[in-house]
Amino acid sequence: MDNMNALKLLPSNVKSKPLLGTTILNIEDSKYVCEAMRLMCLHSGARLRHADTVAAARRHLRLYRPNIVIIDEGLPDGSGSEFAAELNGMSPRVDVIFGTSGESMCHHQFLKAGANGFIEKPFVSLSEFQLKMLRALPESHFFQFLCLIPMKLWNQIRQSMPKTSEKHMIFY
Repeated sequence: MDNMNALKLLPSNVKSKPLLGTTILNIEDSKYVCEAMRLMCLHSGARLRHADTVAAARRHLRLYRPNIVIIDEGLPDGSGSEFAAELNGMSPRVDVIFGTSGESMCHHQFLKAGANGFIEKPFVSLSEFQLKMLRALPESHFFQFLCLIPMKLWNQIRQSMPKTSEKHMIFY
């Protein structure tokens, strides 16, 4: 089952906040972009953490492990794509790394550094933002919502999943 089909099976209160339970670290030095990101996360149900420099992001990552990191290319104390490469090499790796910039040419730098994707500024729409995040998150991220799903629906979800993915699931 892909992430979009799993989302359709969730209760309506979770559907209206598709990134509920997700933590995003936004590494960005522009106050305007930070405000736009804050509003998108608020309407999506995601928790947002913010760092305005690479150094602040490193301090944050020593204590917290977000699900998604979104990194601007032009930070005051370093290159975002170089920091993406550093994050890509960390163990354990952050689930999802996105690069962002107003210049579409930076897309290749981030992908070469190991990022999962790229978001071009200005941000186009809330729905596009949500889709990019949902498509990049691993399927295991969505299992946290199982406590909200009736058992009958959970059994339908399990039956529609490929048998190979069951060995990676933890049942409580």
